[in-house]
Amino acid sequence: MKSPKPLVSILIPVYKEPRVLGELLDLLAIDEYPSKEIIIVADEPSPEVIKIISKFEHKLKDKIKFKVNERRVGKVNALNTAAKMARGDLLLFLDNDVIPVTPLFISKTVKEMREADIGEIEKEIIQENILSKMVYFDYLAYNYGNIRFYKDLGFCVGFNGAAFAIWKETFTKLEGFKRGLAEDLDLATRSFLLGMSFKFISSARVLNKAPSSFKEWFKQRKRWAIGIGIWLKRYGRHLSKLHNMRPRLILSSLITLYPSSSLVLPFSLYMFLNAFLGIPHAYLVTLAALITLMLLFYRHYSKIAKELRLRISFPYFVLYYLLYSSLWLLITITGIVKGVLSDKDLKLEDWVP
Repeated sequence: MKSPKPLVSILIPVYKEPRVLGELLDLLAIDEYPSKEIIIVADEPSPEVIKIISKFEHKLKDKIKFKVNERRVGKVNALNTAAKMARGDLLLFLDNDVIPVTPLFISKTVKEMREADIGEIEKEIIQENILSKMVYFDYLAYNYGNIRFYKDLGFCVGFNGAAFAIWKETFTKLEGFKRGLAEDLDLATRSFLLGMSFKFISSARVLNKAPSSFKEWFKQRKRWAIGIGIWLKRYGRHLSKLHNMRPRLILSSLITLYPSSSLVLPFSLYMFLNAFLGIPHAYLVTLAALITLMLLFYRHYSKIAKELRLRISFPYFVLYYLLYSSLWLLITITGIVKGVLSDKDLKLEDWVP
């Protein structure tokens, strides 16, 4: 039986810069949950990170532990090291670019985790510029997919590892994170294959910072896409049973994640009307079909936002649907091909798995 007030080990990996580490630690420090410890594993930390850690080491005393790696060991190694240092029964993984915004954040997470082996915490992107406003829609789609998997199936084959909870016993059974470009996706899939239960935690929420520049975003998405390809190569044959269980669920999640995939319909319609039937002004019919599709997707995203107690902007959605989503789909397809065809020694610039 799971303890109603377990010791919670909060594990935070850091690479070089603090991002929002100071604000994150401030909020965790004032959280009223009594039985908690914070563990930070920092790769090549900047002087600012060391300063922040020293401040909270003095403030929290025995409730915080940290390990500094002068040379980069990679996120997977950092996470597994932090888990080995943890004394708690419940592990709460938080990246250093998330900010808990829910009062009693830890207590609510613990309460939700009484019913699950793994729980993904709801995420909302901080809207600071046009890029982050586009990524905001991405995260609506991610949340939608995992809500549907949780409500319809009670398990999940993938989640966003920026903020999630897992019982240490479960983490040990899964043998921790495996080295790779999509360590959270890999962990989730292995939990699915072992029949472990999943919950989408909507009573606790974190704000998530988007990449600060298009260059950072591109590098991140390229890594994700190649990671998906490697994941498909590794687990593709196991995922066939999931497709047999709920094909509609998978299809709706994918279309929501990549709405620009629907653009093939109006363009195919134009080719058919213009090239094969020779209908004059076929572009008007195509434009009407395009606008109709876009409005349908906007309505779909509006419903998702309402369910998550969020709002969306129509002008930004138009940009997301026509441009951003198309680029992300292209990156995904090319990345998957590269991942599927890659060998075990695949390396990416500025990344240690």
